[in-house]
Amino acid sequence: MNEDHIREITEDLLRIIAEKKQDAVSLSMLKEDISADSELFTAAIGELKKEGLIRIENHEVTLTKTGREKAEKILARHEIIEKYFHEILKEPMSHNMAHALEHFIADKTVRKMREFLNMREKGKPAHDFPLEREFLIIAVDITNKRILEKIVSLGLTPGSRGKIEGKMPNALIFNIGGRKVALANEIAEKIFVIVEDEAY
Repeated sequence: MNEDHIREITEDLLRIIAEKKQDAVSLSMLKEDISADSELFTAAIGELKKEGLIRIENHEVTLTKTGREKAEKILARHEIIEKYFHEILKEPMSHNMAHALEHFIADKTVRKMREFLNMREKGKPAHDFPLEREFLIIAVDITNKRILEKIVSLGLTPGSRGKIEGKMPNALIFNIGGRKVALANEIAEKIFVIVEDEAY
């Protein structure tokens, strides 16, 4: 039996229990929420009991004190990832993306996601940024999928560094990693940037 898969299921179980914010959750309800066969589900429940993270009574699962602490950490991590995909990357399926990726994203990356979310309030549209001042892109507030894909292909994504080298009546000339890109003013208004030194 795949130990990594069981670990992922145990983490999903803890997160789901924490999300429900109930004192006890029925085993049948948890099984409905977990996409795993009966053997893996039973193995994951057994592992949680063995680690002292849950108690089971009358077919209901209750978190122990240690289990509650771990579950809340897992839920907080999930919420950061989901919020990042939703607010920064404008991913319409952010909840599903968080479910799919939360087991594989490194803690360092999650910390970076949290930093970007915290920095977003400091950002201002690239259109309002001074010429030749280096910046860090922290958000791209574009919902049109075709335009967003074009922006991403040009390298203007959260975490990218660059500057504005010139202004035209209806566009800005960006320099992103040495690559020059002209963007219409209405697009530049949707790209939020900060001076990187101010981020930390």
